[in-house]
Amino acid sequence: MGRMSMNGDTVNRKNNWPIIILSLLAVICLLFAGYIAWNKEQRENRLGEEGSPLIFLISREHGKNLSDKDLRFISDFLKNETGMYFTVHTTPSSLQAIESFSSEADIGLLNLFEYLLTRHAYGVEAVLQVIRRGTESEYSGVIVTKADQKINSIKDLQGKRFAFGDPFSTSGFVYPAKLLKDKGVSVSKVFSGSHTEALSLLKEGKVDAAAVFADAVKNDSSLRVIAFTDSIPNEPIFLRADMRAEKRDKIISGLRRLASTPEGISVLSRIADISGFKIIENKNYDDVIEVIHDAGMTIYDIVPEGIQVESRKRGIDLIP
Repeated sequence: MGRMSMNGDTVNRKNNWPIIILSLLAVICLLFAGYIAWNKEQRENRLGEEGSPLIFLISREHGKNLSDKDLRFISDFLKNETGMYFTVHTTPSSLQAIESFSSEADIGLLNLFEYLLTRHAYGVEAVLQVIRRGTESEYSGVIVTKADQKINSIKDLQGKRFAFGDPFSTSGFVYPAKLLKDKGVSVSKVFSGSHTEALSLLKEGKVDAAAVFADAVKNDSSLRVIAFTDSIPNEPIFLRADMRAEKRDKIISGLRRLASTPEGISVLSRIADISGFKIIENKNYDDVIEVIHDAGMTIYDIVPEGIQVESRKRGIDLIP
């Protein structure tokens, strides 16, 4: 009888091992989660100190005319205004710029579509909108033909050769494509790579129409504008969504102050003709997302290598 009881105890102890192991794993997971939270809290406490500067990323497109001296001026100016340390640099690619907001970057000035994909992937918050030429916070795309052609409306473009700029361009493709789709017009697409090249193809007679931003054809009597796109908002400066309010407010104040000084304006003018900033929110860009979807695209189609952002974030290969 005693031996049977011993055997029963042994069986019970064996049956308890899975419960013990699961309990230990649960404790380890809780401890690890606690460590991550503590580590994040410590990083946030140190953020802005000399050894842990705020990382301000500027896209390659925006930063192509900036010197190292310009970048140092921005970081030094913001430090003097906010009392926090900054590292300001440009990024070599859209993919690297966007993925930096998964862990290290704090502030971004990227193009409109790069912002939208970063927002979708990592939940950043738009805080300031770029202003150009003193007051302009938006712009439009246009569809143009040669003035001597018998094309007077979008309907006349059915089946015609049509030059778009870049497939990732707001005014050079996405908005004009949506306009054509809304009118039920199908064209033979030619992607030229730029607004300038699209106009060259049109003037050389290689296409019948082109899509460019409105200022590109201002005062050009050889061309006829047959349609304007909806207004397109200028891109924002954005921050990590979980940034502490007091740091967020200091950054916004410092950037607005930068745009109010002659030296600051001089540097900002080399960043895609920026002349100032105004307060903005994510919701002000919701209409752009609708246009992207209406044009038959997804948020990943609007940035080169955009699908790689989702692939790496989810740890799976979504690339065909």
